[in-house]
Amino acid sequence: MPVTPFHFGAGLAAKAVLPRRFGLLAFCAANILMDIEPLYYMLSRQYPLHRFFHTLAGATLLGLLTVLLFSSFSKLYKHLHINLEWLNAEFHPPAIWFGALSGAYSHVLLDSLVHNDVQPFAPLTQVNPLLSSQSSITLENLLIILGLFGVLFIGLRFVFFSKST
Repeated sequence: MPVTPFHFGAGLAAKAVLPRRFGLLAFCAANILMDIEPLYYMLSRQYPLHRFFHTLAGATLLGLLTVLLFSSFSKLYKHLHINLEWLNAEFHPPAIWFGALSGAYSHVLLDSLVHNDVQPFAPLTQVNPLLSSQSSITLENLLIILGLFGVLFIGLRFVFFSKST
């Protein structure tokens, strides 16, 4: 399903583990941008739905585009002199890079497991060696669990380790 929030579960878990080094907003943006492709093909009734951006080459370009967009937002954010600790971490350049590229690549990897029209290694090969016999429900359940883990640990960190002012 295009623009699926299930991909965000992996990002929430990564943010829980690496709160200052992982850009969750860039991760989510890369995932949303990636799903514009199948949404367009679905709405225009063209198949296959997953094409160039659902390859590693396409994901690289999309990840770099996300980095460029977030780097621009970062400059605007700094110009506004907003000082929110959690947002400062989101706009830290290494966090943007890590979040955007991991969002793009993980999206291709996860979609390769369940969608038979994804060709992650195109144009080198049209074969998808990652396609699994597992249902998409199994993967979605795993991503929900990762998301709940992430939300729980981010919440616990906020409650127990946030600075009192």
